[in-house]
Amino acid sequence: MTPTAVVVTELEMVAPPAQRAPAPPGMRLALMRVHTMQTSYYRYLADESAGWTAAREKVDGLSRSALATYLGAPGAEIYVLYVDGAPGGWFALTGVDGPEIDIAWLFCLQSHEHRGMIRYLVSAAIDTAFAHEPKRVSITVRSDDRPPRLTLYQSAGFAPVARTRELPPTGNPANDA
Repeated sequence: MTPTAVVVTELEMVAPPAQRAPAPPGMRLALMRVHTMQTSYYRYLADESAGWTAAREKVDGLSRSALATYLGAPGAEIYVLYVDGAPGGWFALTGVDGPEIDIAWLFCLQSHEHRGMIRYLVSAAIDTAFAHEPKRVSITVRSDDRPPRLTLYQSAGFAPVARTRELPPTGNPANDA
């Protein structure tokens, strides 16, 4: 059986959108930057995040010290959106010390996925990225993301700039090289 190719789409935005998504009604929200991310807290956020499965392969094999180095990389910032005092979503920006910022991760926790939070979280990530005054903000989406995010990001103002196709890993190192 031939594996199905995954379409990877890179999107960009060169100016902040004119409107931002409103906060979902009836929730007390606080967006906070995590200046020193503990690896255990990061793994908790990752484990509770809706759609994390496809992105997990980037960090799952890392040791605690390698993950700490990854989380503390220069130019990276992680933000957690708290809902009524508990984590509801999070995003990570990379390249904040340069002219191009990437929204590298953006997830709602599963417990908040269907509460209208994702549009607000995307808007918060865009606002936070543009506060650094970059020339470009980018985000990448995969066709196997669950839930699908391409339409969401386009409705927030991102425009596609590149598409590639990838075959998923077969589990056989000789074929995946």
